[in-house]
Amino acid sequence: MIALLRNRRGSVSPLLALMLIPLIGAMSIGAEASSWFLIKRAAQTAADAAVLAAASNGCDPSAACYTDYKTPSFSDEAKAVAARYNFPNGSYNTTVTAADNQTCPSPSTATNCYQVTITKLVPISLVNIVGYKGNGGSISGAPAEKIVVTAMASYATPLDPCMLATANTQPAHGNNSSFQLNGSANFDAGGCVLYSNGSATCNGHNGGFGDTITVSTTDKNCGTKQITGAGTFTDPFTSQLKNNPLKNCTAISSPSADGTTLNWSTAQCVTITGNFTIPAGSAGTKATTNTPGTVLVINNGNLVLNGNFTVANSGLTIVFTGTAGGAPGFITGNGTIDYGAPSSGAWSGFAIYQDPAMTSPTNQVYSGNSPTFDITGLVYAPYTNLTFQGAINHETKSSVIAGGGYACLSVVASNFTTSGTGSIFANPTSQCDRAGVSGLIPSPDSVLVRQALVQ
Repeated sequence: MIALLRNRRGSVSPLLALMLIPLIGAMSIGAEASSWFLIKRAAQTAADAAVLAAASNGCDPSAACYTDYKTPSFSDEAKAVAARYNFPNGSYNTTVTAADNQTCPSPSTATNCYQVTITKLVPISLVNIVGYKGNGGSISGAPAEKIVVTAMASYATPLDPCMLATANTQPAHGNNSSFQLNGSANFDAGGCVLYSNGSATCNGHNGGFGDTITVSTTDKNCGTKQITGAGTFTDPFTSQLKNNPLKNCTAISSPSADGTTLNWSTAQCVTITGNFTIPAGSAGTKATTNTPGTVLVINNGNLVLNGNFTVANSGLTIVFTGTAGGAPGFITGNGTIDYGAPSSGAWSGFAIYQDPAMTSPTNQVYSGNSPTFDITGLVYAPYTNLTFQGAINHETKSSVIAGGGYACLSVVASNFTTSGTGSIFANPTSQCDRAGVSGLIPSPDSVLVRQALVQ
């Protein structure tokens, strides 16, 4: 009996029972908390991939790419990528949000970053034993651990193409090259990008292009870098006229005599059916436009330069429209046209715009003096085969800046040919940001745009 009373082995059980709570708590914290770490790491990987996809997509839900063409938005793409990493938005207590135009992390002051945030609620199990109720999360009223990760990516500003060959028609020069440079020793694109939906051929020199990007083939003479097998460049301007309809335009007629000044200062748009003809003479015809610019609409006709036509205060867009399926008009004659596109507003950057509904192929040969082009802005002629055989200068008589207009020219045409003395002025895109043209031809994401994680 005494021996039994002296046996103290039973006293271990109460002590063990008391120690089970901290032991289980420590084990649960180790096991459960480590699972939270693994989930957070997986979520961060998903967020990184999702934000890069968002930056690559770049389509805002309010833009035409989404509303008109039904392209998935950057937010749609971010959520789709996150779902592939097992973080589906709206399921399994997971929320994925994406935002654009975010302030980039210091030291950058840019506001063009994309941000993706993934939030996941994880039920609490074992750590309840030590009284831990999570960090504010809740699932059906029960405490949960809220795991939140964020990733940001910057959209690196690419080089914009200054020439785009849409290859909508058969090239006029008889081969399958959508861009052909024949000699033209003075042709210097100033390092901008050439993009061809067909092929490109450069005989004699590289044309001064930086990258030459083609869907088909190119030769080693075109540009300083050749990229072939690229995706077809989708025409970004097919909806420009549809999205900015020209209504209640003032009907006009051609000026009757040389030396006329056309007062369009109160007209947002003016229109004429048939040719708009500038009369011959030494004085020339001048036009004063509205602010930020006036649109001259020519229906089923050309702008015929028998004399010289100058826009006194810049800000003119010439739209050639007419019967769907017909041949679009263009600038013809032997005179000089000197003007610049508006630098703001709905038609910012557009100097010439051919209605893309007019799909009949046309051939236009520019020889340098019949007519003479002094133009600042974008020339959009998607079904026209353009041949340059003379020099193109930027606007020279602008009142916007001293000494003439901004040095900026971009061209979209079905096919290009340059030969002889065909050339454009030096550094043709150096002032496009001030002329309202910068970024007007958006660079294809798959080739020229680079995204980088910044946080």
